[in-house]
Amino acid sequence: MDSKDIDVLRDIHQIIEVPHAAQELLVAERTPTLSMALPSCELLNSKWSELRTTIWELSRYIGIGLEKLAEYINDGRKTRIYALAMIINPCVKVEWMKSRGWMLDAVASY
Repeated sequence: MDSKDIDVLRDIHQIIEVPHAAQELLVAERTPTLSMALPSCELLNSKWSELRTTIWELSRYIGIGLEKLAEYINDGRKTRIYALAMIINPCVKVEWMKSRGWMLDAVASY
């Protein structure tokens, strides 16, 4: 394996480390963590967008991941269970949604 191969593997590791960290956040608690699903997706979106500009050789593949993530987030914003989980959880409440300038469609319908 030459140095170029090692550099590519390091880049790939950086990319897959981000969703791994988000997944660890969701399963680390002993309490239900559905309320953290959308915030962790937002964090994943932010980090991948950052990596997309720094690891330009793999930006196409990061973009594919970002598109799928955007679909998941948009679907989640329309689902009442996410909204209820975020409101019920005392750590999250509605403040997280308001602080990002978007209210879940499911909450707005009440």
